[in-house]
Amino acid sequence: MSPLFADTFFYIALLNRDDHHHARVLAFARANRRPIVTTHYILTEFLDAFSASDARTSAAAWINRLQTDPFVTVVEGSPRLWRQSVQLYT
Repeated sequence: MSPLFADTFFYIALLNRDDHHHARVLAFARANRRPIVTTHYILTEFLDAFSASDARTSAAAWINRLQTDPFVTVVEGSPRLWRQSVQLYT
């Protein structure tokens, strides 16, 4: 079974109950039976989105849970991965 890639949009909508897409993303997450792959870059963007809000503590707790979730693979950032990402983007 191929994994799903979770981006910043997904995690922000999942944590933020006031997000316009929260209900749809939550339903998708609950129905998902596939492993999830994300990156440290995505998680950094996620934390940044909540850095100046009351949800800062919840966002940090969420990240800690993700990093120990057996169904989530967090790909570590590296200069090589960054260059490949920029090439793909280009």
